[in-house]
Amino acid sequence: MKQHRRGASPRVLVFSAGVGAGHDLPARTLEAGIRRRRPDAEVEVVDALAVMGRLVHYVAEDAMRRTLRRGRWHWLFDAQYMLFARTPPLRSAGQAALQLASGRRLLAEVERHRPDVVVSVYPVSTEVLARLRRAGRLRVPVVSAITDLSSLRYWASRGVDLHLVTHPESIAEVVRIAGPTRVVAARGL
Repeated sequence: MKQHRRGASPRVLVFSAGVGAGHDLPARTLEAGIRRRRPDAEVEVVDALAVMGRLVHYVAEDAMRRTLRRGRWHWLFDAQYMLFARTPPLRSAGQAALQLASGRRLLAEVERHRPDVVVSVYPVSTEVLARLRRAGRLRVPVVSAITDLSSLRYWASRGVDLHLVTHPESIAEVVRIAGPTRVVAARGL
């Protein structure tokens, strides 16, 4: 991938998820902030779930929504979250499966846009981008824009170059999860 040259218009690719304002609004806010600071910036916001494919969409969003729609089944969502978030072998297996199912697709999308930096406001795409970065397959910096305050296992990841958090109180948790990494409290997400 072509590297950003000093003085050139920066190209930023933002991965969001069309599952509600919880991801799209921060993506648009980030886009607006970048454009205010650098009017010459080329900013593209892309729906990560559309890129990652139907299988990932089904597992990551459709199945979860069906579980949550059945009011008395909220405990199942909580149990699944706890099981995958707190059981390292299951979490690793899930991450590897996610990478296998969507890594090539996300990488192709990044290569298509040729950005100087990739930002993810959706934890599912963040995880895959971080793995691609760690493996040396993604050569541009990855930023995770984290909008939750805690329970950040799906937001923070080794391989992310910069984690943006909404409150400084989240910094310690991000470092515990991602290891040595740059974490900045940013307003407006």
